[in-house]
Amino acid sequence: MAENVFREDGDFLVRVREAVVERDDLNLRLQTIREDLKKAKKQAADEEKSIRDETDSTIKKRRLELSSEYNRHINENQAKVKKAEAARDKGKSAQVNERIKEETKDLRHENRNKEKQIKKLFKENKVPLFCRTKFYYYMFMPKGLLDRLKMAGSFFLIYLCFPTVLTWLFRITAFSGMNEKKRDILSVIILAGVVIILILVYFFIYIKTKVKYLEEIKEGREIRDDIAYNDKKIKAIRKKILKDKDESFYELSDYDDRIRELTIEAENISDEKREALKNFDESVKNDIMNEINNRRKPVLDDILNNRDRLTEELSETEKAYKEKCLFISNNYASYIGEEFCTQDRLNDLIQIMADGAAETVSDAIAYYKNPAPKD
Repeated sequence: MAENVFREDGDFLVRVREAVVERDDLNLRLQTIREDLKKAKKQAADEEKSIRDETDSTIKKRRLELSSEYNRHINENQAKVKKAEAARDKGKSAQVNERIKEETKDLRHENRNKEKQIKKLFKENKVPLFCRTKFYYYMFMPKGLLDRLKMAGSFFLIYLCFPTVLTWLFRITAFSGMNEKKRDILSVIILAGVVIILILVYFFIYIKTKVKYLEEIKEGREIRDDIAYNDKKIKAIRKKILKDKDESFYELSDYDDRIRELTIEAENISDEKREALKNFDESVKNDIMNEINNRRKPVLDDILNNRDRLTEELSETEKAYKEKCLFISNNYASYIGEEFCTQDRLNDLIQIMADGAAETVSDAIAYYKNPAPKD
């Protein structure tokens, strides 16, 4: 059979070339289908992802909108509760102050009378009015630890801090152009002078007031002690009332009813929100998914159908290509060699025979491999 093939004429090579052309066309078609299928698969994946993204974002947005609407009502309710609580606190505070005022009324009235008493005492005896101030008494007639601490603090400020600051101001202003030694001397003089003047002023006031009006000032001290004692009692009453947890003294029922009403309303809104979100997750979400899927289904179906069609076409073309390759291999390549089963070489062999350089296939192959030299 091989011998018969090799003795074939140019028609045999034409038939081989036709089979090779069909094979190459199938191969080219395979490459095109594979490329188209790759694009179709990507398009299908992109479309499916786009549907998923739209579904997820729409569900998230709708759920957030639903939740936000209920949150708005909850926030409004909370603002009303805070407002009602503030009104209650204000109402209670006013009533507490009124209660304090009522329960300390006698003590405050007594203190006003004692203030008038000390004012009258000093006026009738021509004692300077500043001598009835708290500052005067803890500076010139202190009583108790607190007065003595206030006196020590005042002496510290008046006889140390004030002279020191005044001297420093002189150093940076009036004495700024002097040499350091002269500045130091003048600073010491200023400091000592101010302290001495302040001490003299203190003793001057002491002699002109406490020594001169000792009895009146002592009596004033006693009156101030009574006022201080009453002030302590007023503070104790105030503290007791403020710490009292019993609110039955005050008219707060209207406020409490309003707060209770708003609290119940808030609980109802929260319950409605939970139920609405539950219904959304169990029902509405599926409706949204179905709506989007149904709306975009035609486009996706076209893409999937095209993908499936190309997949089937690829399978058929691969089968045809394989069969054609096997046909060429069994019927032609096994005789003339795989290297000659190409369009270019077959064209060359056919041309050799057409030119009369060879009469058989065998001669044409031999001539192709060893062409005759040209004259």
